[in-house]
Amino acid sequence: MIPIAIVLGTIVAAGAAITIGTLMLPETRSGSAESVVSASPEAIIAVVKDVGAQPEWRSSVAAIAEDATGWTETTRIGERIAFRWVHQGPDRLDLSFSSESGYAGTWTARLTRESGGTRMRVTETANLTRPVTRLLAYLFFDPVSFSRKYLAELKARVEVSNE
Repeated sequence: MIPIAIVLGTIVAAGAAITIGTLMLPETRSGSAESVVSASPEAIIAVVKDVGAQPEWRSSVAAIAEDATGWTETTRIGERIAFRWVHQGPDRLDLSFSSESGYAGTWTARLTRESGGTRMRVTETANLTRPVTRLLAYLFFDPVSFSRKYLAELKARVEVSNE
């Protein structure tokens, strides 16, 4: 039989190792993706700025509540994220966001007209100051995959609307 002190010591040591490892993870994560969308920058921006319609084409968004300064999206898992416009231009969109889950950051979109449509590059950068949030984000969230999925869903919505 293993003495209880060894079991408790092992549990404490494992907890300390996880805590130290989590604190060593970078506080900032960023992910980018780009795609060519068969539409004008104006058509793409119109879809992005129609935030109330996002639950219709973004599979991760359950609801949107707009207010005077921006909007709050509720994800399908119940997380609430507040968004605010920082810049809106013909070739660039910038947002700031803050989640009740303990992270905040920026989302940017750059649009470049080219033959056959518009090249769009999105970048999301999140600041994860809470160690637990940082660990969970590193285990369960890939910002590059998120950016790719967003672009794929946006592309499908814009190209269907543009036909």
